[in-house]
Amino acid sequence: MALPGCVAKSFDRPSAEYGFEQSRKQYTLADFGAMADQFKAGHFHKSLHCISYSEVESEFWRLLQALNEPISVEYGADLHSSSAGSGFPTANRRPRLFDSRDEAAKWDAYLADEWNLNNLPLNEQGFLRFLHQDINGMVIPWCYVGMVFSAFCWHIEDHWSYSINYLHWGEPKTWYGVPAHDAEGLERVMRAEAGELFDASPDLLHHITTIMNPNQLMSAGVSVYRIDQEAGDFVITCPRAYHAGFNQGFNFAEAVNFCPSDWLPVGRQCVDHYASIGRHCVFSHEELVCAAAIAAVQKPACIKESQLPELLFELQIVVDREERELQVLAALSVPSDSSKSDGTNGGKFDSNERGFERFEVLPDDDRQCSVCSTTLYVSAIVCQCLPRRLLCLSHSDQLCPKCTSHLLYRHTVPELRKLVASLSDRTTGLEQWRRESTDLLARMRRARQASGDSKCSTMTTRPTREQLAELCNRARKQLGVPRSCPILAELRSALALADQAASIVQVLLKPPRAESGKSGSGGNNKTAANADKKRVPYASFQAFRSKLAGLACTVDGQSEFESICVKVDAWLARCHKLLVKSESAAGSNPTETDSDAEAVEEAEALLAESAQLPVSLDELPKLREIAVRLNWRREVGSLIRGSSRCSMARIEELNSCQPPASAVGQQLLSKFHALYDRALQITYGVKILLQVTSTDRGSEDFDNTEAILMIEQARRLPIDIDLVDRLALLAESVDDWQVAATPPAGGFNGLAEVERLVQTGRSLGVRLKKLASLESQTELARAWLRQAGDAFLRPADAASAGDTALDIEMALLAAVLPVGADPQKFASSEAEEAQLLYNTATAAELRQIAAYSAADSAVVVERSKRPGMDTLLALLVANRGFQIRLAASRAIHLLSERAMAWRQRVHDTLLSTVELRAALLLVARALHFRLPHKLMWQLRSRLGESADAELAGVSARRPRKSLLFPRAPLEADTDTTGGEFDSVDDIDETGRRRRVDPAAAAARVSGLRLSVETHSQLNSLLAEGRLLEVGMEETDWLRLMLRSATASAAFVAASASTSSASVAAASAAADASSAASPAGGKRARLLDA
Repeated sequence: MALPGCVAKSFDRPSAEYGFEQSRKQYTLADFGAMADQFKAGHFHKSLHCISYSEVESEFWRLLQALNEPISVEYGADLHSSSAGSGFPTANRRPRLFDSRDEAAKWDAYLADEWNLNNLPLNEQGFLRFLHQDINGMVIPWCYVGMVFSAFCWHIEDHWSYSINYLHWGEPKTWYGVPAHDAEGLERVMRAEAGELFDASPDLLHHITTIMNPNQLMSAGVSVYRIDQEAGDFVITCPRAYHAGFNQGFNFAEAVNFCPSDWLPVGRQCVDHYASIGRHCVFSHEELVCAAAIAAVQKPACIKESQLPELLFELQIVVDREERELQVLAALSVPSDSSKSDGTNGGKFDSNERGFERFEVLPDDDRQCSVCSTTLYVSAIVCQCLPRRLLCLSHSDQLCPKCTSHLLYRHTVPELRKLVASLSDRTTGLEQWRRESTDLLARMRRARQASGDSKCSTMTTRPTREQLAELCNRARKQLGVPRSCPILAELRSALALADQAASIVQVLLKPPRAESGKSGSGGNNKTAANADKKRVPYASFQAFRSKLAGLACTVDGQSEFESICVKVDAWLARCHKLLVKSESAAGSNPTETDSDAEAVEEAEALLAESAQLPVSLDELPKLREIAVRLNWRREVGSLIRGSSRCSMARIEELNSCQPPASAVGQQLLSKFHALYDRALQITYGVKILLQVTSTDRGSEDFDNTEAILMIEQARRLPIDIDLVDRLALLAESVDDWQVAATPPAGGFNGLAEVERLVQTGRSLGVRLKKLASLESQTELARAWLRQAGDAFLRPADAASAGDTALDIEMALLAAVLPVGADPQKFASSEAEEAQLLYNTATAAELRQIAAYSAADSAVVVERSKRPGMDTLLALLVANRGFQIRLAASRAIHLLSERAMAWRQRVHDTLLSTVELRAALLLVARALHFRLPHKLMWQLRSRLGESADAELAGVSARRPRKSLLFPRAPLEADTDTTGGEFDSVDDIDETGRRRRVDPAAAAARVSGLRLSVETHSQLNSLLAEGRLLEVGMEETDWLRLMLRSATASAAFVAASASTSSASVAAASAAADASSAASPAGGKRARLLDA
């Protein structure tokens, strides 16, 4: 348990040192600097830069000796860096933001640097890191802000440790140092000079209050050294090296202690010295040694191999001293718990002993020896009368005589012996590792010396890479050998070289990446060159081979690498043999190709093998050149003899190759150039033929005969020209098209067929004479169809027909064909289906007559505009020169023939009887229209001598001279109106034609009487005329005759009965006709509707 500190002891301390007192004024760094600079300039009465170092030094020692010239300066000493701040970067003061990444990286580098005084005491070589406490001034740096004449007196560091001082900035600091071997000499001089002070304070020099001129020390034989520490300089003091000094002016410094392994015996001597003068320790030296030993056993890597001997030696001293002093205690019969295990105590044991104690958790003031003030750790003696009074085992002779004392221990002797054994085992392991490593390194050196060639003949005597790695891992992970150990450094260097060599070997063992294109004689030289760049140059390969042969150990894959080396050597031998052979055979006969073939095969085999090697061989370019030349000679000779063929692309490659320079090679080259020129001529001719559609060819047509001739010439060459195959395909297509484009005897069957031919001809991409002719015929046919559509189709029908010629043709057929006929069927048929018009006409006429009835009020649906005969004849004449058989043209032709036949029948009927002739003349005379010239002539022939009298008031038209006239408005006597015949033409007094109402026209005709047979005959003709989709004047004649005729009641009754009989007969005839003709049946049913 922790005991409270002794109050009396706190007062039993030295008072404030003479000559030094705490300043009552607080400064900022800037204020202190201004004060310091002002003081220095005022004291010397000079500018700061004019004051020399020697001048300040002389003044400093003069002032120390001038007792009647008092002067006071201030010194900011022993400032804790944890509170005042360190001049070095620290983790808890790292800025959150930096101006740049470089600045942040620089800060972090200084933060982790070993020369950062915040890191130096706790680095891997220092033993202060094993203390479980932060000691200001030793582990945590102290800062010093000085001014001129501010000084630090003669002293040595606590525990005689090393110290390091860094001057961050400011004016220099002057140091005086005395080596450790003269430390006692300095102390002797000091005692001689101020013995009374030492009698009062034996540790006077540790108070840092005593100063003496170095000249006085040197005159007494003490070695003194001097140095001026500039800004940025480190000053290191060694153990027990006394040092003193002063500041030349305003500056800022920082200092800390550190304890490497060579300090351990010095630190033990220091503790013994402290015990002799009763000085308090800063820490327990035994605790430091034990903590380091435990860490070395538990974590071998934390203690370097070079530090183990000193640590083991110090631990052995601690154990030996503890065991020896326990034996002394046993003689004094002090009850000891530790005697249970070691048997060294023969005294009696007290059952109330305190036993085990964790001294490291107690405050240092509560575990000090009451005699020598040593900080206790391994064991201590406690008295029952004064539990807070502890003694070290060395002062057991000063035990309390009145009571029984007890022993408190942190470690028993057996525990310490076990720790010594463990540390010794590690040391033994280090010795064994050292022996094995030394032996292995010797074997490596002998192997390097024995491997004079590149064959690795001593591979079996070399250590392996795994042995190297095992020694390195054991040194770092198990034994904690430091990296700075020369043996480990050499092992690690050899291992690094082995790993580097192994990685290179593994790269070389990987199969080379396959390149696109061949690398052989017919391959792409550029691609092969790029592939060579990705491989290891042969010189580098040989250099690595030599290094691997001289490597101190073997690596993984080394045997496989040697196999590659053997392959490379064999390849080089074969390649050199082939190169010599090819040079000697350069002038041989070109017809002797057996040797060339063997050489080419060997060259290609070598090139193929080189592609599998990871080495870029220097002979490869020449080998490729030789292979290309040999292959050129063989291939060109084969082409010239006609024993082989090749493509035009290969011919281009052969032309770009460099042929053999011999006379034989020049002969082959001359013949090859002739063959190549002929191939170029044919290629050019083929291109010209394939470009006949370009604008620079004008109106020139594709010549299929010339193309076939060009193809035959090309195929006689031993060269496959790609354009020739294209030309052959084109010529064949053109020939097939021209055969199909030749019109048959009756012309092409329909516009669609011709349009398909035109489309096929255009897709060929060449200019063809027949194609232009077909395009012209197609345009004429389309124009004719548009003209026919304008003549026949109503506006609504034309709009619904669309813009294509096929739609217009179908609409025309639907308008022109008889009712019930199928336009699509008619369009795809020949004349036999057109004959269906005539086979169904009679039944249709009888149905129409029955539909009209006596009232003559039935409505007939008109499918077209009903153009006149002149328009039909003009369309037929315009279609006369076509090479395309149009269904609409055939339908219009049949329609015109039927209309002409009907007209002739009407004329014949009107001339057949006196009654009809009289009716015709009566109507013509009443309406003043002109009769056709032929009809007029026939009337005259029928009337005979009375013709002039009867034809009075009736005129005739002049006959037309030709039907070959352009399309024009119809003449005055031609009816071109569409729709119902609800009006007729009349001639006024001026001779002009005009429209009159049918009823009014019928009123002009008076006294017209027709018999029943005549009425029925005219009505039948009128019905047939109205079925025709042609506007004809004869329909007007017949209609007016029928409307103007009046009959008696008896006559009408008789007419009705006769009419019924006629209708019955017509129906029977129509049924018979329907049975004989399906199309006629459809037409009859439509008329019934």
